[in-house]
Amino acid sequence: MSKIRKPALLAALAAPAALAVALAMPASAAPGPHHPARPDAPTAACEATLPGQCLTPVVAQSVLAAHNLIPADDAGMTVPIGAVNNPVNGTPVRVNPDADLETGQQDWTPILVDVVPVTGSGAYLYTPFDNFHYAGRGVYALEFTPFGQDTGQCIQPTKRDVKFRGTDLTLQECDGGADQAFIATTTAPFVSPAPAGYTYALWVPQAVNNQHHLALTAPQRIRGPVDVQRLVNAPLNKGSNQRWSATS
Repeated sequence: MSKIRKPALLAALAAPAALAVALAMPASAAPGPHHPARPDAPTAACEATLPGQCLTPVVAQSVLAAHNLIPADDAGMTVPIGAVNNPVNGTPVRVNPDADLETGQQDWTPILVDVVPVTGSGAYLYTPFDNFHYAGRGVYALEFTPFGQDTGQCIQPTKRDVKFRGTDLTLQECDGGADQAFIATTTAPFVSPAPAGYTYALWVPQAVNNQHHLALTAPQRIRGPVDVQRLVNAPLNKGSNQRWSATS
C-alpha cells in the first residue's frame, strides 16, 4: 500500500489495531459501530500474501431474495478480468452475484486512514454533525489487491457523463484524499441500524441529506456499477443495496 501511505496519513496507518480487530471478527459476532464487518473470502493467494488484510466486500443482496443477508450468497465487489493484470485509472467497479470468483477480481484490502474525531474538523473537514453522529468510527480507503499484489489503485466515485448527473465507482491512484475515504458505521441518522455482520459505508465528502454523506450503493438489479447515493431506510433484517460486508 505504499502509494497511499503519504506523510499526512502515516500516523493513522501506523496504528493498524482497529483494522485487525475488524478483520478478525468471528462469524457469529455483531460488528460494533466503529468497525466494518469481515467480508467474504478472497483468493488464497491474497490471504497468503496479505494475511489478515485481504477480503472481498459483499452487499446484502442475492439472486434469490430469500437469501439476502446470507453472506455466501451475497453479491461481491468486482472489477473486469483485464484489470487483474492491468489496473488503471477509470477501471469500473461493479458487483457480481458470485462473490467467490477466485480470479483476483474480488481481492481488496481496506486501509484505515482516519478516525472521525469527537470534536474538530480533523484531516477530512468533518463537521459538528459528524462529530456528534460518527465520532470514533473508522474511515477507510479500499485498495484493489489481486492475489495480494499492491496495485496502488483505490475505489473512488467519479462523475459520469454530465448528462446523467451521477457518479460511478472506479479505480483511481490511491492518494489518501477524502474522495477515496468512507466512514464505516452500523448506525446513521433516520435509518435503521445495519443488521449484524453488515455496515454502511458513507462517503466522506459532505452532501445535502439527512446523513450529510452519500452512501456506497450497489445496483438494485444485483449486477452492474457501484456508485454513491442518498442513504435509504430499509427494515432492520432485510437485504439492502447499501448494507455492505459479510461474515466469512
